[in-house]
Formats: sequence, C-alpha cells, structure tokens
Amino acid sequence: MPNPRKLKKRIKAVANIKRITKTMQMIATSKYAKALAKATSSKPFTEGVFELVTELASKAGNLEHPLIQGPAGGVRGKDLVLVLTSDRGLCGPYNGGVLRAAVKLLREAGANLEIELVGRKGLAALKFLRFPIARHHTQFGDNPQYAAVEALAQQYMDRFITGEIASVRVVYMRFISTARQRPEIVQLLPLKAPKKADAPASGGGGGVGGGGG
Repeated sequence: MPNPRKLKKRIKAVANIKRITKTMQMIATSKYAKALAKATSSKPFTEGVFELVTELASKAGNLEHPLIQGPAGGVRGKDLVLVLTSDRGLCGPYNGGVLRAAVKLLREAGANLEIELVGRKGLAALKFLRFPIARHHTQFGDNPQYAAVEALAQQYMDRFITGEIASVRVVYMRFISTARQRPEIVQLLPLKAPKKADAPASGGGGGVGGGGG
C-alpha cells in the first residue's frame, strides 16, 4: 500500500500541474485570438494592394517609372530575397513550409543573391545549410510597427532605384484561414503583376525547420 504522505504529495503535485496547464491554455487562447484578429484585419488591405498592383501592371501600358524599369543606366546589382520566419518554435509547419520554399528558391537562383532574414528560426536553419546571410532583421518581433516596415520598404526602393539591387522577393506564409496557410514567394520589385504561387500547401512538419523546431 502506498505511503499516505507520498500519495497526498502526489495528488497535490498533480493539482498544481493542472492549474499551471489551465493558466497556460488561457494565455495561449488569448494570444491566439489576438493573432487571429491581426491576421484577418490586415488581409483585405494586403489583398487590395496586390489587386491594385496587378491592375496597374496590366493597364499602365508604356508607363515609365524607376520602380518598374529599374535605374536608367541599366546597372543591376544582386537579387534580394527576404525570408520571413518566427523567433520561436511550437508553431506546427509554419517555419518548415517557409524554409522549404526559401531553400528551393535560393538553390535555383544561383550565387547572385543577397539574403535577408526575419526570425531566429530562419537564421538558424539557413546558417546550418551554409547560406550567406547579408542581414538579420530583429526590429519587428511579435508586434511589428508600421514605421519599421515602412523604413525597410523605403530602403529597398532606394537601393533598387540606384541599381544596388536588381529585385526584391519575399518568402512568407500566407494566411488563408485558421486551418490553411500556404508558403508563397512574392516579387515586390520591380513592380509587376504578381504570379500565382505554386508553392505546396503547408500540411505537416518535416523537411527544413519542420514541426515547431
């Protein structure tokens, strides 16, 4: 027969674990609700911007602009790829899907690339695969501010106009619904109608950075 004192301690320990788990669940639910509200509220704006770019690209005709043609002198630098990952794990196939799409793009694109990263998970994975990282952005975090995003976008436009970089592409996870997200590659510069993404839907861990690692 178990010692009554040890049995009572075990029951108390289990009760404490239950309370801690319940508290963690409540915190996670609150964070999830906030993240979902952000994702759904920004979705119409994001889709509207891309629809506008598509319409302008298809109807502009012979419109000339440095963000469309690039620098007048024809000087072309490296192609810039920005990979967006998370700082922490435990987010299912999120990082794995983004990194698989990114690695495929980087290997197909060759050596004339400049790689920039957001998120510690992407930094660890691409360093392990020996991809040269030009810059790791740490200014965004869990709550990116518009001013920080605007500053980076302006920097990219200035570098593109001067010919320092030839193009800007972003690899990210597109939010479709709570049950469906898809890694996509979007070309931001030069401005043109975005192509339909052919990246595979995120449906499980594995591969580079898979799971919540």
